[in-house]
Amino acid sequence: MATPVRAQTEPPGTPLPVFDNVETVLAEIRKTRMKRGRLQGQLNRSRERIDVLIVDETDPASLEAYEELERQEQDLQRLVSEAIQRCTYLGRRNNFSPLSSSER
Repeated sequence: MATPVRAQTEPPGTPLPVFDNVETVLAEIRKTRMKRGRLQGQLNRSRERIDVLIVDETDPASLEAYEELERQEQDLQRLVSEAIQRCTYLGRRNNFSPLSSSER
């Protein structure tokens, strides 16, 4: 059995994982890519809602809804960026290229 390796330079905000073998690394990359895909879908839906929202400058409720959707979009964009960074980090750290859709 391989000696567990503890990550030292992971992106901020992520726990330091310990991987015993290649399969666990690949499973973690796959899990992170799936999470990124779900977040990207939520981000796209949020952008669609912003695009179709009719904002009336005199209506505080519509302005509030628009601001909330913008905050949600920014949060989702940050989470997508973190997931991409984590996938890239895990792949580089373990000398793997990120999985393409044909490798799933």
